[in-house]
Amino acid sequence: MIFLKPPSALIGPDQTIILPKKSERVDHEVELAVIIGRRAKRVPAEEAMDYVPGYTILLDITARDLQW
Repeated sequence: MIFLKPPSALIGPDQTIILPKKSERVDHEVELAVIIGRRAKRVPAEEAMDYVPGYTILLDITARDLQW
């Protein structure tokens, strides 16, 4: 599955993760994050990596019972 996280959903490495009080099921997953460096639309496959300046490791925290 591919999904996007908006910049507002990210915190830095030394920031505190605040869990929602209403959630009874918070899951975590370690994922490979692809950094998209600029806007793109209908980019040919052979040019796609020109838009990726790097990768990083991401800890995805999701309140499953609050997810749609």
